[in-house]
Amino acid sequence: MIPPISDLDPSVRPSQIQLDDGDVCSARTHGATTLRSTYICHPPNGTADDETKSTIGEVDKSGAVWIIQQVDGVSSVDEIPDKNNPPTRTAQIVKAWMNG
Repeated sequence: MIPPISDLDPSVRPSQIQLDDGDVCSARTHGATTLRSTYICHPPNGTADDETKSTIGEVDKSGAVWIIQQVDGVSSVDEIPDKNNPPTRTAQIVKAWMNG
């Protein structure tokens, strides 16, 4: 039996998340990037090849609704003037998938 999410180690992160804007985001597990992204996001009917945005930081699981910072206001990573301090919005996580 898989333990409830509240019983998991806090360091365990979802393999995929769906945000309040509908984007589905997959955990970045490898590869070089010019942005410290933690999830690569794409439209719900798209694929990872349709990457539109990324998230930075980790999932904040401290509240009743999980949140994460999503890069905002740009259509591609190349448009971000300061990769160490990209513009973000606080996105709510409406669904999360865990491996296990």
